[in-house]
Amino acid sequence: MNYRELSQASGLKYDTVRNYAKVLLDEGLVEKIDESTIPVVKKIPEYTASGFTVKEAAYKAFEYVHQSSGTGEINALQKKLSDLELENESLRNELQKSKEMIENLKRKLESLSEEETPATSEIVVYRQDVRTAADVLKKALKSAGQGFAQFIHWLFDTEPEKPVE
Repeated sequence: MNYRELSQASGLKYDTVRNYAKVLLDEGLVEKIDESTIPVVKKIPEYTASGFTVKEAAYKAFEYVHQSSGTGEINALQKKLSDLELENESLRNELQKSKEMIENLKRKLESLSEEETPATSEIVVYRQDVRTAADVLKKALKSAGQGFAQFIHWLFDTEPEKPVE
């Protein structure tokens, strides 16, 4: 950013902006003139009107601008931290509920008597029978589908062809 752009952005005269920018650069408050310099340059006239030298005003303006932006950043970070703490608490509660549910299921599994084990093996056998029946049904449908396809081909292939006129 050059002095003319800084002058237009800040609303101050070119010579005034050039003087302020020179002080900011010479004192090492800024490394280069860019958009972050605009609020500092705008604030310097308030301090010079109060009787401070340009150099003192530059330091005060720089400190004021960076302190106020720091406060905003701190507030934003505090809000984000608060949101994350709420989310963390919510996740902690959800985890606790899941742990309780797992413990409850473990207790139920342990409480099952060994006499009920044969019933579960019957379910496994039944499941295998269902799979076998499903496989047989799939083969039958596939076979029927192929027979239907052959019938359609036979039906359309046996019609006499009409001569093209």
